[in-house]
Amino acid sequence: MRCLSPWPALLAVIVLASGCATYHQKSAGLRKSWEEGRWQDAALLGSVLEEENADGKDAILFGLEQGTVLRATGDYAGSQEVFERTYERIQAQQTEADVRISQESASLFLNPGETEYRARTYDRIMLHTYEALNAIALGDPPRARVALNRALQAQRDAVAANARRLEEEQEELRAVREETGTDSVQLDQTLTSPQVRNELDRIYAPVRDLRPYAPYVNPFTVFLDGVFFLRQATDASDLERARKSLERVTGLVPESPWLRRELARAERRIAGEALAPSVLVLLETGEPPRREAERLDLPLFVFGVQEVPYVGIAFPVLRFSPNNPGPLTIRAGNQSARTETIANLDRIIGTEFEDRQPLVVRKAILSAASKALVTYLAREQFKDGSTAQALVDLAGILYQASTNQPDLRSWSTLPREIQGMRVDRPESGQLTLSLDGWSEAIAISAPPGMLTIVHVRIVNRRTPPVVHQYALP
Repeated sequence: MRCLSPWPALLAVIVLASGCATYHQKSAGLRKSWEEGRWQDAALLGSVLEEENADGKDAILFGLEQGTVLRATGDYAGSQEVFERTYERIQAQQTEADVRISQESASLFLNPGETEYRARTYDRIMLHTYEALNAIALGDPPRARVALNRALQAQRDAVAANARRLEEEQEELRAVREETGTDSVQLDQTLTSPQVRNELDRIYAPVRDLRPYAPYVNPFTVFLDGVFFLRQATDASDLERARKSLERVTGLVPESPWLRRELARAERRIAGEALAPSVLVLLETGEPPRREAERLDLPLFVFGVQEVPYVGIAFPVLRFSPNNPGPLTIRAGNQSARTETIANLDRIIGTEFEDRQPLVVRKAILSAASKALVTYLAREQFKDGSTAQALVDLAGILYQASTNQPDLRSWSTLPREIQGMRVDRPESGQLTLSLDGWSEAIAISAPPGMLTIVHVRIVNRRTPPVVHQYALP
């Protein structure tokens, strides 16, 4: 602020904001096609969006969406190519400084959604998990092994990496406050105000009420690791890795008797018992939580200001989808079973959201203060009742309306929940899958083999399910 000429800045921001489509505006057609079950349309739109935004701020997010959509169409090779490009972008991003002052400054004075999207931990883990599933479907176990190793490493590194990143962001934010003059905002006094504290507790209560699994851990990824290394073990260490992964997932999801049976099954296999051919049904169902803006009028304590001003501040909140079709009922010969939850993405995404929430709140307050200060300084230059003053007033209104938004971007084609169940392969190989509300069951013919994976994706009850199957030798 000490070097900012506010009037030109206001005009520049308004012109910029009016001419730039947001991520949600660009991806609206893809999301609509996805939610309506028009998979090929979604894939065509996703391909165009990924190409057009290859060098843009949302390149990673468009890659994540397109890789997921291509999986739904059964184009595993195409999905794998997109995910690998996206992984390379994430790696290149991580070699740079985690936070740049220019990015932080932009997020204070502009819409934070206009800064470069940085992959979240759950993004990276799910990307590697999907790459592993793609490789299994393509009959490429070595590549599946690489993807699962990447996922395991991402989970191991997550706690330290995120703690380091949060610390660096806090340091950069302090530097930006000194550079821009927003250090006059008394953040601690604002945050400890009873009104502010009560309002923040209210809007973030749904996230805080979630029961976390463990910091930055996805139980489905751990489960898949166990299943894969049990089938593809090359030595005793692979078998032990499988056992440990399945043991760990029973600790993460202790309410599932099926997962405990999976661990017992692995222990029998390690002890030398021959296991019968089986069919593993995996269900991805529903939609992930969406980030939405919650606007609150809160007091802002500023050094040297006697009367406490109230400022409209927009905070990001998670809205959880009520849509969660399932479980599936599986009938195979004289067997009947229902899928059980392996991983709930609400809990995974909510845990990471909650970890970052204190810093996000501080940024939102500073951002609102910065924009209010820009508008105030611009108005101070024109207080004569002229046309120029009216234009500045209008510009200030447009500026705050166009930029007073938190970053609401997220990977929207993820499921809400991942479920599973294993049944012995019947001699006929014939199974049926049904769901309450479906007009008819889906018939599955499992090919001969030790393990057939039947993968079902249900976005909502209005759209047809996507069903694919592949073998894990």
